[in-house]
Amino acid sequence: MESRAPIERAEMLSMPKFPRPQISATHGPAFAAGVLMACALVLGIPAAPVLGFTFQVDDLLVDQGPITQGTDSSVSGGGIIGGERDLSVTRSSGTGDVEAEVVAATARLGFAVAMDTEGEAVVTWDGADGSAALDPSGLPGVDLTEGGNVDALFFSVVSSTAGVTMRLEVFTDGADASTFETTLPAIVDPRVYRLPFAGFVAASTSVGGADFSNVGAVRLTLSGGSGATAVLQGPIEGSGTAPVVTVGKVDLDDFSTSGGSELGSTEVQAGDTITYQITVDNTGGEATMVDLQDLLDANLAQVGGAADVRISPIAFEDRYDDHCGNTRLEIRGSSALLANDFDPNP
Repeated sequence: MESRAPIERAEMLSMPKFPRPQISATHGPAFAAGVLMACALVLGIPAAPVLGFTFQVDDLLVDQGPITQGTDSSVSGGGIIGGERDLSVTRSSGTGDVEAEVVAATARLGFAVAMDTEGEAVVTWDGADGSAALDPSGLPGVDLTEGGNVDALFFSVVSSTAGVTMRLEVFTDGADASTFETTLPAIVDPRVYRLPFAGFVAASTSVGGADFSNVGAVRLTLSGGSGATAVLQGPIEGSGTAPVVTVGKVDLDDFSTSGGSELGSTEVQAGDTITYQITVDNTGGEATMVDLQDLLDANLAQVGGAADVRISPIAFEDRYDDHCGNTRLEIRGSSALLANDFDPNP
């Protein structure tokens, strides 16, 4: 979706043919996908381009284990969400070993099950409590979304035997949790896994699913049967889709047919008035801290000041979640349909 706005009128002061003014986009106020939130003429706060957003759960740069069934371990580190990582291993059947470890030198988490044996390894991030037992509200309400900018968790699987189950759980508290579960194929070349928050489902015991902006714990479980192995590569991070912001500028006046000091001229003459339209389009994820700079040529002067800068109204999607079945729903344009839209013009 594009936001289009004739935002500027300028008067030609000299030069028979105007040079195209420069335009550039830098980062300032929030700019959601496809929505123009703010625009400033000859004004901008330089900042580094926003290429995407990340949130680190664990860099896997702290050694842990190896440990086997019936044991657990807790380690601390600055690259671990909540400051502590808990690791536990259980064997559900058989007599062989089930093993797990984190190797900091390669930033990898390894899991292995002996032949004719079944078991699982559980990694828990729930704050610094020195215990592998889950505390679903142990983290201080961590915002995995980074203010709405992060929408998925991702990491690499270096290798795996077919059939290993990988389950990631996000808890807000003891009542609300969401789960993403998948079965790994046989992997011999590293593969990146991106788990979108939208793909998580509310746990069967959950009231309404986790609030990813208010997280109390995160838990990763790897489980498998006879001879199962899996190796995950850190870091385990949250990621956001990078914004793809483009800016275009055109003049709306056709001087060859309808104006200018010389009718029929395709060139702007001194004293002519030009109306510009600037289009800002974001086809990627949410871009924050966006300012728009429109740098007029020295031969142009703005006409009318800020009053002549007009921004097209911004429409937001409408949702009506309280109606279902054969319930009559009446929408009034002025009071309901347009209620959540925004007109930035004074």
